Amino acid sequence: MTSADDVEARVDFAGIQAPSSREAGYAVALKCLQVQADAEARDPLLRTAQRVVLHEDAWPWYAGALGEIEVGEMLKALGPEWFVRHSVPIGTGTKDVDHLVIGPGGVFAINTKHHRDASIWVGDYVLRVNNANTPHLKIAQSDTRDVARRLATKVGFPVPATSVIAVLNANSIVDRRAPDNRPVSVVDAKRLTAWLVAKPRQLNDTKLALIKLAAEEPETWHIDPRAADTLRVMQRFDRLAAQVATPSAPTRSPRRIRATPRRAPARNTERHRKLHRTTQSAAKDRGYTARTLLTTQTTCDTYPVSERIFMADKRKLVTSPVFDSYWRLAHERQLIFHARSRGLPGPWTDNPILSAYRFTNAYRAADRVSQRLIDVVYSGSQEPEDLFFRALLFRIFNKTTTWDALENALGEVSWSEFNFGVASKTLHQLMAVGERVYSAAYIMPSPAFGAERKHDNHLLLLEWMMKHDLPATVQGASSLKDVYEILRSVPSFGPFLAFQMTIDLNYSSLIDFDENDFVVAGPGALSGIKKCFVDAGGLGPEDVIRWMCDTQRSHFSRLGLPFQNLYGRDLKLIDCQNLFCETDKYARVAHPDAAGIGNRTKIKQHYDDSTPTPARRLSFPPKWNLGLTGEPEAPNVLADESSEDSRAQQRRARHHQAA
Repeated sequence: MTSADDVEARVDFAGIQAPSSREAGYAVALKCLQVQADAEARDPLLRTAQRVVLHEDAWPWYAGALGEIEVGEMLKALGPEWFVRHSVPIGTGTKDVDHLVIGPGGVFAINTKHHRDASIWVGDYVLRVNNANTPHLKIAQSDTRDVARRLATKVGFPVPATSVIAVLNANSIVDRRAPDNRPVSVVDAKRLTAWLVAKPRQLNDTKLALIKLAAEEPETWHIDPRAADTLRVMQRFDRLAAQVATPSAPTRSPRRIRATPRRAPARNTERHRKLHRTTQSAAKDRGYTARTLLTTQTTCDTYPVSERIFMADKRKLVTSPVFDSYWRLAHERQLIFHARSRGLPGPWTDNPILSAYRFTNAYRAADRVSQRLIDVVYSGSQEPEDLFFRALLFRIFNKTTTWDALENALGEVSWSEFNFGVASKTLHQLMAVGERVYSAAYIMPSPAFGAERKHDNHLLLLEWMMKHDLPATVQGASSLKDVYEILRSVPSFGPFLAFQMTIDLNYSSLIDFDENDFVVAGPGALSGIKKCFVDAGGLGPEDVIRWMCDTQRSHFSRLGLPFQNLYGRDLKLIDCQNLFCETDKYARVAHPDAAGIGNRTKIKQHYDDSTPTPARRLSFPPKWNLGLTGEPEAPNVLADESSEDSRAQQRRARHHQAA
């Protein structure tokens, strides 16, 4: 029988607080928020409805957080063979290493120092900023020794670690040390990724894989309990960054400096105004995070003049013409779904873009592969282990033909009867005849479990999850976000993939949370948001998605669109998130001048709507109570049936029936 202590231990291990759950700048952002909150409690005039004046004590932490976020984005340029984690906790309290990087060139403990326009001088024992001594070298060496010791204790062999200080935006860096006597490498942050890649290989593949696994284990590090709130902390920091006014230069420096010289510069309002503007501008150019995308006052000259302004909690949201296309796409794509599900012959739309290219359904659960997944989780054993195992096994490959092959070879798929040897052989045979075993819908990075083939590593990853009792941990979660944090701790699962798997598990009877409880914006959604909003009024991407979800009926009504929902079920957060992805794609043709994130200008997948489609049985979680009986049902129309769009749809339906 499982004790409460065992469950607690598994939750801690499964790592709601694992290093993988932390975003770059987390620890410094948390400190900034705490210092600013204390200052506002003493001086309420620091915060008004329109802006926040950053207190001088909070300013170093604020600049430090922006610096760590910027370096974190730079590290994304490293290839898939590199392991990168941020704000890795060590020692006691909230002490951490800004960035831990593990790759062919070894283990690197990186500390970020944000010294704009400063002159950096490095000697054997001290690093000077504008001729002021700092403890940077000493602290960096101490942190790196701690990292090496903790990893070596875990893996059972010595782990060489390199101490690195990445300096952001310095005017000059002069290193007077002998080239062969630099225990701490001081690197211009702009050259950091190139410097890391150029390092000669130090570790063989086996040791590298073991060190990466050890670094992902929460028990390797001291864990700050507040790490479980990393997403919330970063969202709060986003809101602060959006509201912050020109901060005053600090008149004194805190005892431990994170992002400014030890000797505080003289008050120079213009200098700090320039720093804030330049930091935000640089971030916008890189387009790296939602805080840059949505908290900066962004203008887009390529959009036509026809912009709309909406208010959300006293925030002014300025939308582009792509915004209305979002709702039209949702409406028309749902019309197609209902026509196809009822077996009406094509063409199902007059929209030339939807007729020519593939787009997912407005509702994620209505997509073909998600429909099959729902069938999979409700077929067979409903024991927690089997539900978890089937859902994850199906979605990792995300391909119905792969699942069919595995089911044919293994019979009914369950954890207790699963034969990894047979599964591996089956996948090898599929590949040998030229079949793809993975869908192209998700990028599934290969976990480092030592196997030669990617699919074998994924089978080993599943075994790892089951042996560490993740099904029970997930079942005991108290919220959808907790499930996400648990899956985020799984090796190779990034934020987007962990969130998608969370939604998959929520289809099953293993857990039952409202899909409107929590959302994570994926890369495609971020690009779609940028195209839809000229200025999001400081809202973070998850807040934008929630606003879309909350106001959906008013927008369909405003545009005269009789949106036919999913048998009484409105769009949920996951659906609105997916629609931003599809809008990003749709706008490449409908609004080619709309600037998103990345350089994609074409839609790859074409579509033929002339193929007859029989009416199909729909599968949705029974707990949704949609009232489906197995027969295709008429849709539920939310808007006025007398509208022009509704009449056009009825004409199309009569035409199809007559044909």
